[in-house]
Amino acid sequence: MSTEPNVVERCKEITLKDKGRAQVDDSTIDFGLIDGTFKPRRVTNPSEYLDLTSKICKPTSHSWLCRLPGYMTATSGQNHALDHMFPNARPAERDFAHFRTIKQSMSMNDVVHRCGIPDELGGSGISIFIYHLADDSLVVIGAADAAGTLLYANHIVAGGKSTELFTPKGTIESPHAATPAPTRPFWVRDLPAARPAHNCPT
Repeated sequence: MSTEPNVVERCKEITLKDKGRAQVDDSTIDFGLIDGTFKPRRVTNPSEYLDLTSKICKPTSHSWLCRLPGYMTATSGQNHALDHMFPNARPAERDFAHFRTIKQSMSMNDVVHRCGIPDELGGSGISIFIYHLADDSLVVIGAADAAGTLLYANHIVAGGKSTELFTPKGTIESPHAATPAPTRPFWVRDLPAARPAHNCPT
């Protein structure tokens, strides 16, 4: 049996909901020729689909899947933990104005009380809580756990610029370089060079 990888597609779509967390649909398909037949294979192992993502992402890509580190995009297996961490939390706020007053002295429990439940939980070593806002920007908050003080909190706008909501202790505040980002942030697809990329199916 001969296998020749041909096309890899990763599509991550975020659907904001009136109640609870946003719906996150993260799907990676590896299309390849198997004994002369073009067949799809769904990739579910995070290590594998992050490796494939790194291979298909080009330096000029505008997708969040290419711009953000993998531990912030591979969240599907962890998001359900948010419901156990914050069982009675209200839905997330979608306007950045609600996040402007976040301070390092706060805990994630404080943030959730003020801003609602996060949409995604990522991270390796520390927890990274991600909110998706109505203007396609993100609020990304790092903390060791739900009860301890925050480690950092950043607002990343759709144009790619990241701004700290507070300056972590022991650091010197400096502006982050802006990087391009798409209007629909979580989407990446790599097709053969002769064919253009298209949006995720809707």
